[in-house]
Amino acid sequence: MRRSFLNNKFYNQIFLFLCCSFFSCAPTTTTIEETNQTPEPVSEMQCLRLLSSAAEYYKNKDWQATSRVYGDLVKLNCDKGNEEEVFQYWAIAFENMAKFDSSEYVLLQGLKRLPDNINLRKRLAFAYKKLGNKNKEIFEYEKLIDLQPNDIESLNSLNELYMESERYEDQIFTLNRILEIDPSTSDKKVKEAYRKMANKYHPDKVAHLGQKMQTVAEEKFKSVNDAYQQIKKDRNLS
Repeated sequence: MRRSFLNNKFYNQIFLFLCCSFFSCAPTTTTIEETNQTPEPVSEMQCLRLLSSAAEYYKNKDWQATSRVYGDLVKLNCDKGNEEEVFQYWAIAFENMAKFDSSEYVLLQGLKRLPDNINLRKRLAFAYKKLGNKNKEIFEYEKLIDLQPNDIESLNSLNELYMESERYEDQIFTLNRILEIDPSTSDKKVKEAYRKMANKYHPDKVAHLGQKMQTVAEEKFKSVNDAYQQIKKDRNLS
């Protein structure tokens, strides 16, 4: 019995060997090791040379080479301490090649490391504008306002986006913030914004939708009108 068992074991091993040889079986450990390989460490001097090369390519507007070298800098972990410069200029290189999806990817990677960086977030909002993604553009400007509540430039951009998206209640809030921070905002701009909001919520616009919708519209119209009357009083508007 023992001899029969050993023979069976021997034949099984031969069978497995032949199968592996025929089908080119190979251990998976090599592949796993290869995919998990990390870049070999480079010296500080090598990193400085790469940064210098990237800056030179950027200066000469060689955007293809600029994007390649900044990509190498990140792969080699040479961006440490220079994250804002590396990710911002890397993204700008892609912008100049009209590759805004690549710019978005780069900026998202940069914001993982510097989540509160204003410049990277503004560039990301610009990338979304070029990509036509208004909702993400709005999100980035809202984040910028959280980081810099008195940034008039971002507030004005957000105000325009709310108006284009017909988010008039949000626009009222943003417009009031702008007026608090910058009273010099033109009267014409204020009147135009409130005229559009009032027109949207005018009860006559929804009369055909029934009494319930008309009641909701009347409440919104009243809140818009009250806000506008207060601003007119504060600014001595006729």
